[in-house]
Order: sequence, then structure tokens, then C-alpha cells
Amino acid sequence: MDEYDKILQMSPVLLNIDNKKYYLFFQTEKNLSFMYSLDKGSNWSKEKVVLYQKIKGFTAVVDSQSKIHLVCGDLENNVLYLKQNNRGWEKQIIIRGKDDVETDFLTLLSCEELIHLFYLILDKTENSWRLIHHIQRGDIWDTGKVINTGSGLYKNYAVFSRGTEGRIHMIQRLFQNGNYVLNYFNMDPTTLTWSQPRLISQVLGSHYSPCILEDNSQNLHALWVVHDNSEYKVIYCKKSFGGWPYGRWTDSFTLNLSKMFYLLIPSLSISSVQVDSFWIQNNTVFRRSSFDNGLNWSKQEKEIINDKHILRYSDNPKLNKQETCKFLLSTVFPPISFIPDIPVQLEKKEVQVNEEKSKSFRETKPGDNKHINNEIMEPDKGSVCELEELEDNFKKLEIYSNDLLQHSAHLWKNNKEMEVILDKKQKEFNWFYKLTEDKVKELNEVIYQKENYLKKLESEFKTTLKEIDEKIKKSKNKQNNDLNYFSKKINNLINENNILKQKITKYQEEINGLKNSLNKSEEKINDLTTQVSKLNKDFSGGKNSLWDQIKQKFF
Repeated sequence: MDEYDKILQMSPVLLNIDNKKYYLFFQTEKNLSFMYSLDKGSNWSKEKVVLYQKIKGFTAVVDSQSKIHLVCGDLENNVLYLKQNNRGWEKQIIIRGKDDVETDFLTLLSCEELIHLFYLILDKTENSWRLIHHIQRGDIWDTGKVINTGSGLYKNYAVFSRGTEGRIHMIQRLFQNGNYVLNYFNMDPTTLTWSQPRLISQVLGSHYSPCILEDNSQNLHALWVVHDNSEYKVIYCKKSFGGWPYGRWTDSFTLNLSKMFYLLIPSLSISSVQVDSFWIQNNTVFRRSSFDNGLNWSKQEKEIINDKHILRYSDNPKLNKQETCKFLLSTVFPPISFIPDIPVQLEKKEVQVNEEKSKSFRETKPGDNKHINNEIMEPDKGSVCELEELEDNFKKLEIYSNDLLQHSAHLWKNNKEMEVILDKKQKEFNWFYKLTEDKVKELNEVIYQKENYLKKLESEFKTTLKEIDEKIKKSKNKQNNDLNYFSKKINNLINENNILKQKITKYQEEINGLKNSLNKSEEKINDLTTQVSKLNKDFSGGKNSLWDQIKQKFF
């Protein structure tokens, strides 16, 4: 997600309820929170949590009844709707998330009695994108309709703004032939149907960061960035109200007067008397203004700021029929002032009343009091007493006038002394403010360094934990492998021991058999020995021996 995508989906949202009361919604690491101010941002309440859940983007608006509506996308691609009630925030699911389907670029728009919701779907299974539109009537959301669709997983997001009589203006970025182009659409408030696309990005290059607003005369003002040849340009284009040939888109032209190599959030702001444009490069804010509905523009002004916080802005439809601004810039958070100032639209009746009041306080011409002078200079002859009384009154009036003049001179002197004192106090305040600002900068720098150091320690701690975890895993794996190895060895030894026991048993049986055979052999040997002894005795040659008998018989 690039920086502009984050701003469109995750930057804080400032809601203007009644030109005095502001609501500020913002994301933290774990929650969606808000603060409110009752004095145009001079003081803010404590932070309060809307949703105890990590989200990837949100959008917010206030309706004509001053009720706040929030829509956010969670990490499972569910689209959640949050509405404020007396007990807190009521949550419901508009769309349940699906695998391989992303929902991004959520946008809410408050128009009279209707709330509109737009978002982009990237379907990875079908390799396609769809721009979806839901409408809330009462407290019920419809099922949604597809405004536009196409193939490819391109970030063809759209920006929207509220026009008069419920009309909605849209500029969509579309990927075509290797570049992003910009098409304009508008929705008919009666039929709720969308017009055919009108290509407004005529310049070559890749176009992005569009912004569109409608002024009191129903003219349209569009601003965007084009990137061409490693250079960024701020492009402006206007559509005049009415039919052909006047009610048409003019040729676009470049607003920035110096080369830009990094641009972020070009935006428009429209008041009753002028159109302001501003854009940001690093910590420099550039601005140009037009006092004739975009025909001529002032010289380029720039302002260097120490820090920037980009806010999405939306106001109550009761305050302005059309949206007057889409983005604001603040140097601190929560904001206490804005770049540009929040625009205020005056109705035509108010402008006429102001003109009549200014006319009523114009100085009279010298000839306008001739009839009065004549009446004083030529009194009736029969009213001398009245004239003398009038002269006495004039003398008294002169005395009173002199006293008033002396008193006014005294007041003027006191006023000058007070101005000197105030100027001195203002200088002291400026000095103190600058000193405080320097201290705040130093503290912010120290905090920034500490945060970086903590982030570094956290990163090192995570790395160390990861290494320890890997070592533990390796040790466990080695232990398990050794255990398996020795278990196999023990099992093999047990098997070998059993085999040896069997062999010993077999050998023991063979030994017993051999012992029995040996005993039998010994018995046979003993018998043979006895027989041999007998034969020896018989053949020893003694008297009456066998040999003696044989000799006697044969010899």
C-alpha cells in the first residue's frame, strides 16, 4: 500500500457538525478512536474508543440530522457499519469477507436523506475488480450495485463529492494501455443511475490523486497529479454549468510553476468568493487561488512547515449543499488550525443582506442635507423665542460636545496606551510562544529519538527472541533425534540380547545332548574295556585260556 492509498483509507477524518463542534476519528495500532471539540478545535476531549479491533481502513460522515456514520474494513475483509446511539456505537456487518477477495478504498457520502457507500473489490479468484455502491434508506442498507467492473487486479479506485439536489460526482482512475487515466461520471439523484464515462485526463502520462468539487454556481472543479518523464505536475480542469457550448469541460492546464519530483495530495477548497488549490512536496505547502471561478489564478505561494498531518474532511449537509473541501492539513495533532481554513459558504440572501447593510451605512453626500440647512438658516419670524431657546440648546450641545471630545481624546490616549501595553504583551507572548514551541520541538525530537531507540530495542529484542526460539527448536529437534537414535539402539540391543538368549538356550540343550552322548559313550567304552580285558585274559596264554584251548584243539 503506497502513501496515497494509506491517506485515502487510513488518515484521520474530521467531521464538521455545526461549524463549532468537530469530531476527529483516527486509527491506533489496535483500535478505532475519536475525540471531539466544542470550540472549532481549540480544545479537544480525551480519546475515546469506538471499536476495540484492528482495521485496515475506515470512512466517516455526518448526516443532516447530525448523526455520525462509520464504515470500516477489518483484517478478514468484512465491511462493518458503526452508528452512534445513546449507549455507544452499534455495529453490524454489511458484507462478509471471502477468501481471495479484498475490499479497499471505502468512501461514505452524506446527501440529504441518503447515505451512500462506495468501495473497490479485488477478486483474486476471478482476476477482476468491481466498484460497488450501497445506499442506506432509514437504517437499512440495500444489497449494493456494481457501478463499474473489469479484468485485472488494478487499484482502479474512485473519489466522490456531493453536489446540489443529491447529485454525486465521481472521478475514477482506470488502468489502460500501461497508464492510469481519469474518467468522470455523475449520478442522477432521481433515477440513481450513472452517466457514461467522460475522459478528462488528456495529458500523456500516469494520472492519480484526483479531487473534484462543485461550487455555488454548479460549476465543477477538478484537480489531480500526472507523472511524466520523472516529473510531477498538478493539473486543473473545469466544467462550466449549462448546456453546450458553455457547459463543457475546458482544456486542462498545469498549476504548479516549479518542477516537482514528489507530490502528495493535491486538493481543492471552495468558499463563497474563491477557489483555493494546494499541494505538498515534502514539508513545503504550495498554494494558488482563483477569484473568478478558475479562469485566472494568483501567483504561486509556498509555506514551509515542520510537520504535517493530513486529514480527510466532511461536513453536515445542512451547512453546505455541496462539499467545500476534501482534505485539510495540520501541523499538530489533534489539530488547532488548518491549511487551508475550513471554508464557509454564504447563501445569496445573506450576501444581499450584507450588501444592503453596507449601503445603509454609507456616508451621505454634501447636497443631501440642503433642506435641513435651509430650515435652520431661514426660521419663521414669529418664532424668535423658539430660536433663542434653540440657540441655548446649541450652546449646551456645544459644551457637551466639547466634553465628549475631551473624553474621547482621553479615551483615545488610553487606547493608545493600551495598544502599547497589548503590543508589549503580544511580543512577550510571541517570545514565550516561540520559546515554548522550541521546547516542544526539542521534546518532540527527544521523543522521536526515544521512540526510534525503543523501536530499535524492540526490533533487537524480537530478533533475539527469534534466535533463541530457533535455537530451542534446533535443540529440541537434536534431542528428539538423539532420543530416537538411542531408542533404536536400545531396541536393537534388546533384540540382540534376546537372540543371544535363544542361542544360549539352544547351545545349552546341545551341551546336555552331548553330555548324554558322552555318558553313553563312556558306558560303551567301559563295556568295551571289560570285553577287551576279558579278551586279553583269554589271549594271555594261561592254562585253560581260550588261546590254550585253541592250541590244544588245533595243535
